[in-house]
Amino acid sequence: MQIEEPTLEMGSDGLVALRVGPWWTHKHSYLRRYIDIFARGMKRKWQTRVFVDLYSGPGLLVERGSNREYEGSPLIAVGHPTGFTHYFFNDVDSRNAEALKQRLKRRGIANCRIYSLPAEQAALNIAADLRRLRFEAGDFVGLAFIDPVGSPHSMVSLTALTALTDGMRLDLLITFHTQSYKRMLGQAASRYRRGTLQVQDLEGICAIFGIDASEMAQFLEKRASTRFLLDLYQKTLQRLGYHFFESEEGIEPVIRNTVKAPLYHLIFASKHERGGEFWAKIKRGATPQGSFW
Repeated sequence: MQIEEPTLEMGSDGLVALRVGPWWTHKHSYLRRYIDIFARGMKRKWQTRVFVDLYSGPGLLVERGSNREYEGSPLIAVGHPTGFTHYFFNDVDSRNAEALKQRLKRRGIANCRIYSLPAEQAALNIAADLRRLRFEAGDFVGLAFIDPVGSPHSMVSLTALTALTDGMRLDLLITFHTQSYKRMLGQAASRYRRGTLQVQDLEGICAIFGIDASEMAQFLEKRASTRFLLDLYQKTLQRLGYHFFESEEGIEPVIRNTVKAPLYHLIFASKHERGGEFWAKIKRGATPQGSFW
């Protein structure tokens, strides 16, 4: 199932907006709920709280079909009165980055930095920003929202994710393009069986999972299931110090399109059991596909 890629158009505020499928509201309902629970649990314990968004978009979304406008992840984050104190945004498209800059300026948002770089480079730059912030303001907690749009190859590599999170108290909320990765591996498996597979065919997905081509090739002899890919990526995150992934049900939220076909999963990861407690509360309040509110 191919994901229909978002397109740019003009929003009602005169700035660029992103036209997206209606399933985005379901994805963002988890983000909204997490930020609310995070704020209530952390605002009195941590003076500095950061939000990182490597694929921020322009901040305003237009729902395909209904033409309804609603806030994207950056405006959701800055809109919570006690959620975060510092913000780091990035979008590879300079039009999105500029539109977001103007929207944040209109809202009077301070303590934010906006990049327009490939996510890989932005992760490294923001990692340096976070280390400077820790030197200046002391330790902090936060959330990194990793929500790649379009091609699954745009997903940040494990190397960049390691740089971003090393030594940091950052929870992760990741859009994991399960169906796209299954399709990529299926195509690679077909070439493997025909004897035409090249090492470079696996470079992108190997970088995401943090394994070499010879190890990935072992997986091509059998069909990669959804559960296999989710478990493999969670084991990858465990190498970065993340352990508390899910609620007691152990089932990641699945985001579906308008005909109920699965598109991707949301993976949550935390280095502290409190993060796991937050996520368990969020999932208990979730509907099968819709808003928490």
